[in-house]
Amino acid sequence: MNNNDLRHLSPEALAQLGAPYLVYIRPLHGQTGPAQYVIHAANGTPLSIIGSHQEAIAAARQNNLQPMTVH
Repeated sequence: MNNNDLRHLSPEALAQLGAPYLVYIRPLHGQTGPAQYVIHAANGTPLSIIGSHQEAIAAARQNNLQPMTVH
């Protein structure tokens, strides 16, 4: 697959690209307490809520997952 092929992927196919190993981390919005971060599977399924960004990255890596940060 080359870069041009990636531009023509459907949103569903793009979500499955790297799905077994790729996760993304984003802040939990609407919270009133200390900052928390959610680890999501590539398809958007929430996997875990962690107390800090660094802990979320460490947890993903400990489970052989490749974390990506979403702003």
